[in-house]
Amino acid sequence: MEFSEITKKYWEDRDWEDVEKAESVEDLYVVAQRIIDRMLRPIVEVCGPIANGGLGSLEANIFELRNLQQGFSTGICKNLKSS
Repeated sequence: MEFSEITKKYWEDRDWEDVEKAESVEDLYVVAQRIIDRMLRPIVEVCGPIANGGLGSLEANIFELRNLQQGFSTGICKNLKSS
């Protein structure tokens, strides 16, 4: 599986190891909270149709989502408001 540069930026080797060792949702929560604590604020979630909407194809929709993701990570989209 290929991970985005943004994922690589916040995950550390210890996180991957702890996910593999996790025996419960609580164990996974500890890892998730550790990763979230490393992220810049505010944290933004962009949601939308990937498989069946938007630009007409899975590839085009993923491409556009990655463009948005890059915009948020670089601050270009920081002034966008949710509809």
